[in-house]
Amino acid sequence: MKSVLRVSVVKIIQDGAMSNKFLLSFPPHLRSKNAVFIQNYEMMIALVPSLLGAIWVFRLKAVAVVTVTLISSLITYFLFGLFSKEWRVWDSSVLLTSLLFAFLLPATIPLWLVVFGAFLTVIFSKQVMGQSIFNAVLISKVFVLFCWPTVSKSWLISEGTKPFWSEEFLLGPNLFFEHFGGGIGEISLILILVGAFYLLVRKIIKWRISLSFLITLIIGSFFGGGTTALDRLFFQVCLGGTLLAAFFFVTDSLTSPVTKKGQIIFGLGIGILTLLLRFLSKSQESWIVAVLLMNIFVPLIDEYTWPRPFGVKR
Repeated sequence: MKSVLRVSVVKIIQDGAMSNKFLLSFPPHLRSKNAVFIQNYEMMIALVPSLLGAIWVFRLKAVAVVTVTLISSLITYFLFGLFSKEWRVWDSSVLLTSLLFAFLLPATIPLWLVVFGAFLTVIFSKQVMGQSIFNAVLISKVFVLFCWPTVSKSWLISEGTKPFWSEEFLLGPNLFFEHFGGGIGEISLILILVGAFYLLVRKIIKWRISLSFLITLIIGSFFGGGTTALDRLFFQVCLGGTLLAAFFFVTDSLTSPVTKKGQIIFGLGIGILTLLLRFLSKSQESWIVAVLLMNIFVPLIDEYTWPRPFGVKR
């Protein structure tokens, strides 16, 4: 009976293939137009407003940082590709990671350090960290920050702008319209939000991570003293590249949970760690360390939030 059924099925498939009624292909048979390389290009499109804003404020200094980062990353990628068994002709993630790394750098950073940081970004993402356990851009940033703390934090303040650590700068709504010191990608909160809106509309990023992360910071801003609640709110949410992190770094698809519950837990964890580290270190860039710490727990989070069939124990 089984042999007869098997012959019948094969006959049907053959007849269908001969009459072009069936399309024979290898799995997976369900495919999405939203491929990884398309998502990378969508992310780069969302970064364009902030990039133009950085060029407008810092002029040739921003152009130099971005250009050197991109060229150094591409050279490193192709050189290591020549000696790698898993050589790929092209990988759009190289452009995205190098551009994100450039966004975290000040406009006055020495170009030799930009070259070194871009080299690390490619190495960590493509060579050392084979499965991308950690966010390669943030690891490179931390490495550069700890090895050359004075040079890598030599912020250039544009004319007529107050440093973000000054009391005059903490004026609430003015943060959205004034330029401030920091990485070139942090130059305008409005431009960051424009890019974020584009990603949300295109459904590129995991909005649950961004939302839980920002809500945690908003709630944490109400606990503290010394300034008004509005000042603390903007201090937690709008400084130190926090919005840039919320929509372009914590939502990294390779280093964040897959499940919906896991994404919420991941965002809450980053927010809590950011608040704690900011309280202990007084550093606005504490979110970088918080993201890297939570990257460690991503496999565990997915393991315990992944839905199980009925009757199957974890």
